[in-house]
Amino acid sequence: MVAVLVGLIGCGGGGGGGTSTVQVSGRVFSVVTSGAPNPAAQFAVGERRVLTDPSDGSFTLEVPVNTDSATVDPRITGWPGFTFTFPAVTEDTDLGDLWIGPEKVTVRGRLLDASTGTAVSGGTVAFGGGIGQSGADGRFSLAGIAYSSENPSGFAGIEGAVRATNYFAASFSGGFETPVAGAIDIGDVLLVPLGSSEPPGTPYNVFGRVLPTALAAGARVEIRLGGVLVRDLAVGSDGRYYAWLEPGTYAVQARNGAQVSGVETVNLTQTNQVISRDVTFP
Repeated sequence: MVAVLVGLIGCGGGGGGGTSTVQVSGRVFSVVTSGAPNPAAQFAVGERRVLTDPSDGSFTLEVPVNTDSATVDPRITGWPGFTFTFPAVTEDTDLGDLWIGPEKVTVRGRLLDASTGTAVSGGTVAFGGGIGQSGADGRFSLAGIAYSSENPSGFAGIEGAVRATNYFAASFSGGFETPVAGAIDIGDVLLVPLGSSEPPGTPYNVFGRVLPTALAAGARVEIRLGGVLVRDLAVGSDGRYYAWLEPGTYAVQARNGAQVSGVETVNLTQTNQVISRDVTFP
């Protein structure tokens, strides 16, 4: 699954001993445009910093081993800074999509077993660059998520992902609910047990966007395993693709006429894992 980040804590990140470093990468998106921020945003860990790529919002930065937080400065007047935390990195890590915007909200909801209606505790919920876990009552709360009152459709287009032991992966969207006291409640997310006789319809465990959006229309995404084409997918009108794959290491690439994107690698280790991987045309 995409590695996503949680809420508002202090700047910077923890550092490893000595000079040992790893690379973190990802993309920063604006909730106003659903694309790369303009001007480019600044991604930073302590004194190390880099500007995002203006075309697709991507970044790569060398950071100390055990770094566990980073900040994003939108560099847009009136927009707040965003701080994201994540499990301490010990190897090169893709942090996934980090969303920024002119406002922040708290996203709340509840995880329920689709068969019994009982609460699912300990599920991992990721949304907009935030990550958290459900409590004993199934409820979760993610603070500091990007939002725009002037363009709520951008928030509605963010896709969240849920993983829980012994359940199929699930997804949800932000929706068009208006924040109440700075919070949006997305309601109940139903999780289907892996052993259920009624598995979720058309599940997917790998999804992503084709970027830039101007080249997404009419594109197809090809997924290969060991050089063999296993999926040839039409890209939706929203520039997204979805696939259900067995565990394995896959190469993902988009084509649109003579245009060919770079190749992205997906390492899927279990069927209830969810991985987001965007592909970008040069």
